Amino acid sequence: MAKSNDRRQRTGRFVGVPYHVFSSTEYVKLSNPACRVLWELAGQFYGKNNGALSACGALLAKRGITEGSRYRGIKELIDSGFVVITRQGWQQRGRPTLVALTWLGIDEVQSIEYDDGIKPSSVPLNYWKNHDPKPSKK
Repeated sequence: MAKSNDRRQRTGRFVGVPYHVFSSTEYVKLSNPACRVLWELAGQFYGKNNGALSACGALLAKRGITEGSRYRGIKELIDSGFVVITRQGWQQRGRPTLVALTWLGIDEVQSIEYDDGIKPSSVPLNYWKNHDPKPSKK
């Protein structure tokens, strides 16, 4: 008879950010909208779909993220190097913009064609580590 608190019963999908990313000064500098969008994108990742994550309005609105926060958050995440656009979407339905978390490698996802210059690889891009802060306005 299996124990009622068997480890497999207690674990399942989880949303995780590696500690070295979470504790970095780059992460600490993120605004609340950027953190919220980042966690929503991380919640879509299931192990084999990095590069096919979507920050579309319909998905994030269901989670209480306003359109303005979504735009500000995704722009900040791209500018700070935490995500990269893997496929630019169209304004018409059926082709959303897709992104990848840069602390993970980009996965090859069936039926998804990435933009030119984006190649599936197990090696993380880690753009957030190489981020050059924008010069301050004087």
